[in-house]
Amino acid sequence: MVHPYLRRRAGQEKEIYPTPELEKVLRKTLGIPLFQEQVMQVAMVCAGPWRRSRIPARSHASARA
Repeated sequence: MVHPYLRRRAGQEKEIYPTPELEKVLRKTLGIPLFQEQVMQVAMVCAGPWRRSRIPARSHASARA
């Protein structure tokens, strides 16, 4: 993943963002996910509303068990 970033930084390759939401996450690294934190944010953006509606909130009781 580092080589595409270096090519984009040098102006040899065009930045490409599949969606505006992913552009917000990947803008600092020119559209290339370089860091684990970015990969997690990309996964959350891709899950979108499905993630929020399908995963039940954890209660304090289940967190202690």
